[in-house]
Amino acid sequence: MADSSKNKFGLIGNPVSGSKSPDLFKAAYGGKFPYDLIEEPDFETAWQRFLGTDSPAQTTDGGQAGYTAINVTAPFKEKAFAKVLEAARKGHGSIDGPCFKIGATNLVVRKDDDSFEPVLEAHNSDFTGVILSVAEVLFPGITDEFYREFGSRAPIKIHQFVRQQIDNVYPRGPQALIVGCGGAGRAAAVAAAELGFATALMNRTLEKAQSLAQARPEYGFLPVPLSDFRGAVRECDLVIYTLPMPLDEIDRLTVEDFAGEDRDTYRRPAKIILEANYKTPAFAPVTVGCQYVSGERWLKAQAITGYDGYAIESNILPDLNAVALFALNKDLRLVVEDHYSDARFIALMRPVWMYLHRRSFVSNRRKLYAHFHDGKMEAFSFERNRFVFSNQYPIKERQDAVFFLLFIWKQLAMDQRADELYLSGDIREKEELTTMLQKYLSKVTFINPKADFNRATITDIKGIPLDMVTLYLG
Repeated sequence: MADSSKNKFGLIGNPVSGSKSPDLFKAAYGGKFPYDLIEEPDFETAWQRFLGTDSPAQTTDGGQAGYTAINVTAPFKEKAFAKVLEAARKGHGSIDGPCFKIGATNLVVRKDDDSFEPVLEAHNSDFTGVILSVAEVLFPGITDEFYREFGSRAPIKIHQFVRQQIDNVYPRGPQALIVGCGGAGRAAAVAAAELGFATALMNRTLEKAQSLAQARPEYGFLPVPLSDFRGAVRECDLVIYTLPMPLDEIDRLTVEDFAGEDRDTYRRPAKIILEANYKTPAFAPVTVGCQYVSGERWLKAQAITGYDGYAIESNILPDLNAVALFALNKDLRLVVEDHYSDARFIALMRPVWMYLHRRSFVSNRRKLYAHFHDGKMEAFSFERNRFVFSNQYPIKERQDAVFFLLFIWKQLAMDQRADELYLSGDIREKEELTTMLQKYLSKVTFINPKADFNRATITDIKGIPLDMVTLYLG
C-alpha cells in the first residue's frame, strides 16, 4: 500500500464481540490505525470483507478497499489457512513455517502489487504465544532478556533454549495434554511437541484428534478420549485448554489431580495450566497448586511476536504433477537476492526426488526411498507420475528409522519379499541399520552415487551430499 495512512486492520470470527484485540492493537500503535471487529457467521462473507470484494475496488478517499491485515479467530482459522494456501499455489501467497505445520492461521497480511490478485501472507502467533508463555513460567524473565539481546529473533532463540533445557527441567520426560483440536489447539499441539513434550490430544469428537495425529506423524501425537480427562490432567505436566466452554469434569478435579503423579519421588516444576479463553476461563476458579497462565497472558504473548522469520516458497514438479512447498528464512532470501539478481531457490529434496523418480522405472517392483540428512529422514514412494507417499521424520537413533520405515511399509501394503527399499544420504551406523531392516525386508539397498553416476568427477568430492550430486548430474 502506497499510503500507510489508508491502512486498516480487523478481526474476523464468530463471535468476536468482547474481544480484547482492539485494545491491544490500539496500545501497540497508539491509535494510529483503525481496527474493526468483523463478526460474520459465514466465513466467505467475512473473507470478502477482508479483501474488499464486497465493495467497490476503490474507496472514496482513494484508498484500497478491504483491510491491510486481519487477525483470525474461531471458527475460521483453518478456512483462512486454506485460502492462503490456495493463493500460494498460484504464486500469490506465502505461509510461515509454523503456520504451515499447524494448518491454521490467526493472522493474514495483504500486500497488493501490480497483479490482479492480492498477495497474502499467513502467520500463526498462537504457536509463538504458547512457546513464550511456557518459557516464561519455566524461566521467569526470559522474554525480556532475550528481546533485549536478540530483538525480533527472540522467539526463535527462546524456542531453541527451552528445547535444549527441557530434559533437565523434566528428567523423566515432559508430558502435555491439549484439550481441543481446533485452530488454537492445533497450534498448541505443535508448539508443545516442538518444545519436547510428549503430547496427548483430546477433543469432544475423538476423530478430530485422530485426524490431527495422522496428519503429523512426526510428532507422535497420542489421541485420547474425553472420558480420560481427569487421569490425563493428573498425569501431564502441561495442560493447554482451548475449548470455548468448560467441561463438567473440571469442577471435579482435586488437589491431588493438580499436584500430579509421583510428586514426592519425581521432582519437577508445578503443573502448568494454560488456557485460551480469557472471557470465560474454565480453570481460573478451581486451579490449586498449579502455575496458571490465563488466556489474556497468552494473547499478550502473541501480540509481542514478530512475523518476519520464514516464508513458504514453491517449486513446480511437472513430472510428478505436484508442487513442493518449503520454508525459507526471509533474511537469507533478502541477502541472496541483493547479491544475485537471478537467484532461484530450490527445495533440498527436489533434485533427489526427480532423479529417483526416473530411477524408479528400472523394474516393475514397488519401491520405497529413504533419504537421510541433518538428523531427518525423508521417506517417499512413487506410482508412475505421482507421489503415493512423502513425509519427513526426525531421527535420533537407527531404531527410529526402522520404526518409521516399517510403519510406512505396512501403511502402503508393500510386499516384504518382492518390493524394494533404497537408502541414501548421511546415515550413521549404515551397516547396523541395514542389518536391522533386513530382518524384516528382503531387498534393502544403499544407493552409491559414485556407482550410479559412472564415477563422475563430482562424486570424488568427500562428503558431497546426494542432493548436490543429483542437482548437477541428475
